[in-house]
Amino acid sequence: MNKNECTLLKLQELQMTISIKKDLWETALINQEEAAFLLGISKETLRDKATEYKQIRNGNKIYYDPKQLKNSLMNPTHRSYLGESDLDSVFNSHL
Repeated sequence: MNKNECTLLKLQELQMTISIKKDLWETALINQEEAAFLLGISKETLRDKATEYKQIRNGNKIYYDPKQLKNSLMNPTHRSYLGESDLDSVFNSHL
């Protein structure tokens, strides 16, 4: 597989990821795995940041409101640990 084919596959994967994330952002409540995926962090980091990301508990299950997560992301302190986006890394690797 050449470099262009590899880049094309990565871009297709990113398009799929963007589509999935778009659907999740529009969902009423999401679980811990989905929230971590949206934020690009591990579930452990998400649990550690419980004071920043309001949890909604239903028995033993933990849910998050995507609207609240989005509002939390507007706070500049959250951006520092999110790191470089996948899209940035794909394009930077080909410069």
